[in-house]
This record gives sequence, C-alpha cells and structure tokens, in this order.
Amino acid sequence: ALIYLAIILYLIVFFYSNTIISVLYGEEYMKTSLILVLHFVINIFIFAGVLVDRVIISRNQQKTITIRIVIGAVLNIVLNFMWIPEYGAIGASYSTIISQFCASILLLLLFKSTREYFHWQILSLFYPALYIYRNIIR
Repeated sequence: ALIYLAIILYLIVFFYSNTIISVLYGEEYMKTSLILVLHFVINIFIFAGVLVDRVIISRNQQKTITIRIVIGAVLNIVLNFMWIPEYGAIGASYSTIISQFCASILLLLLFKSTREYFHWQILSLFYPALYIYRNIIR
C-alpha cells in the first residue's frame, strides 16, 4: 500500500508541479518543477525499501540493509561527481533516483537470502494491473 501511496503522490506532483512551485515560491522558480517531480520518483523506491527492510529486520538480516545503503551511497557520490558538473541539479536528481533504486530494490538480488524480497517488490508493483486485467477487463 505504501508503494501505491508514493505513486499517487508522484502523479499528483507530476500533474501539478508547476502550480505547486508557482504558489509556494513564485514564477521565478518555475524551472525547478522538474526537480520536484524527479524527487517524487525517489519516494516510490524509498517506500518500497522501507517495507522490505522491516521484513529483513524481523528475520535478523540487518547486515544486508547496511551493505545496500553503503553501496547506494557510494553510487550516489560517484554519479554526483560525474553528472553535477554538466547537468547541475537535474543530474543530482537522476543520480539519487538511480542510487535509491539500486539500494532499495536491485541490490536485493546481491544476497541469496534477500532475492525473494526482490520478487515480492516486483510483483507488488504489477499486482493491481494483473488483478484488473484478470478480473475486470477479461
């Protein structure tokens, strides 16, 4: 359910980012609306990671969380050094999206003990579409 909340929030920000920026900060900051939208993409991966991390902690596998966080942070730093000089804040946003995706979802494949959680996350993203297709459209 948290993933869907993040997706709903993302869609709201996606469609109304210009209005949000205009109301909160004024017209002179309209160029930042893309950065706002990109940062709401990150929430999808953060929310997905929070759910899996609770399961990992309950199964006493905290070490895998630490390793994923460290790898994600190093990846973020490396990508920031590569992209910020050329792309500025947009590059930093994409860097954070990629590193958060890796830390929250992709790096679950790194450990045999967490691979099943990766499959849970992927299925949870597509389950509503499968349900609608099987039970409503068909």
